[in-house]
Amino acid sequence: TMLYFNRNELKDNDACTLATGLAEHPALVELYLNTNLHIGSEGGACIAEAVFALPNLAILDLGTNRIGAAGAKRIAAALNQSTSLRILDLGNNKLGSLGCIALMEAMCHNTSVLKLKIYNNNIGSDAVPSITQMIKANRTMNEFTIAFNLLTHDDFNACYDALAYNGVITNLFTNHSPGKRWRFIKRNKLNFERKTDLLLDIILARCEFWLR
Repeated sequence: TMLYFNRNELKDNDACTLATGLAEHPALVELYLNTNLHIGSEGGACIAEAVFALPNLAILDLGTNRIGAAGAKRIAAALNQSTSLRILDLGNNKLGSLGCIALMEAMCHNTSVLKLKIYNNNIGSDAVPSITQMIKANRTMNEFTIAFNLLTHDDFNACYDALAYNGVITNLFTNHSPGKRWRFIKRNKLNFERKTDLLLDIILARCEFWLR
């Protein structure tokens, strides 16, 4: 089941009411609440806390709202309840460095999210140690978008350097050129292609065995 509530001018009370109803729909797979502008920390947290408990939710898009640091902290606290979530979009939500730090701490232990978007969130240099630690620790996420924040040239280089310890991320989207550090992403992509090819070889071998 997919539900789209993009661009509906929903407010916090609307989001919390919606969250109460969604908690009774375990078949929900994708939920889009992008660009409602009036969903703040309470509404965003209510939605996340409700849907992260659902067994099949794969995509949650809360981009371009006003969740803020307080909402991000509650979302981070609930994040690892979900074992099915694959894509989380929190871009353009005024999360700030404190909200980012809370999310990074949760993502260090997350084993389900494949794509995380936190672009345009006023994230500053004080969040970089948490970001680099998450990049080093997470072994599941393959796409990470942190463009258009308040990060400096050196901050982005630190993030790219952290990829040397990560063999999974194949797309790190920034508004900064990685230069020679692109080799880390290229290595990860090659590793992914090798794993994919190996998996296909195993599947084909088993099919041949079953067809004999």
